[in-house]
Amino acid sequence: MMERVTILGCGYVGTALAKYWQQRGTFHITATTTTPDRVSDLEAIADRVVVLDTQNFDALRDLVADTSTLVVSVASKRVQPYDVTYLGTAHNLAQALTDLDRNAAISGSPIALKQVIYTSSCGVYGDRGGEWVSESVEVNPEGENQKILAQAEGVILDTATPTRKACVLRLGGIYGPDREIARIYQSAAGTTRPGDGLHPTNWIHRDDIVSAMNLARSNRLSGIFNVVDDDWMSNRELLDRVCELYHWEPVTWDASRPGRRSYNAKVSNQKIKAAGLSLRYPKRKL
Repeated sequence: MMERVTILGCGYVGTALAKYWQQRGTFHITATTTTPDRVSDLEAIADRVVVLDTQNFDALRDLVADTSTLVVSVASKRVQPYDVTYLGTAHNLAQALTDLDRNAAISGSPIALKQVIYTSSCGVYGDRGGEWVSESVEVNPEGENQKILAQAEGVILDTATPTRKACVLRLGGIYGPDREIARIYQSAAGTTRPGDGLHPTNWIHRDDIVSAMNLARSNRLSGIFNVVDDDWMSNRELLDRVCELYHWEPVTWDASRPGRRSYNAKVSNQKIKAAGLSLRYPKRKL
């Protein structure tokens, strides 16, 4: 029997996940987008495509009513405030699940949804002075966007019930096909950047995020998991390597000017690896 899965937000990562599941042939995939122009492309990798604004409560509730696994991978766009995209979506989803649980209790029929997987960011850890952090560390978000993400995490985790798991994946910086690290850093070549560049970097390849999502689905993971690679080099070291590899002008640093970072920590990935994740790209692909 085909497992019914829904990907709420088929952007860079969500689209890759849909392709991954489609190739396995054992899933009925529903993909959502906010962009009508993307429907035809998504129809090639999903069984059903829905143009959905997550602020449309009734449509969101109907969407999740008949799915077994729900992946929430929404992304903020300029047309919608950050808090609406993340916290608003989380609140609407939580209310939708509350309604479905109530209806299921009245009718005596079980609710279909068994797993919620939500993508967040390691940015919620804040400034830790470059020290190691794990999922047991209390978050200390500094920017307003990171505070919103931390609040949304809590809302999602509270949707768990005895029969439904809720899992938050805190992602490092995302790179992969068409979003290579060299392309991301190319504009920095030959420039002088603020700070000393010694803060650690935490990145994760798109394909390893997909593997983590599938692991969360298959193993019914609950709680919070960091999803980063094993390559905790400093930003200075990473830029030096990229510039040397591509024969670009090196980057210089101005420690008299404070660097701007949403967080400063080495993020541990031991929990997700202990749960069964084998990284395809443990070392950064430059």
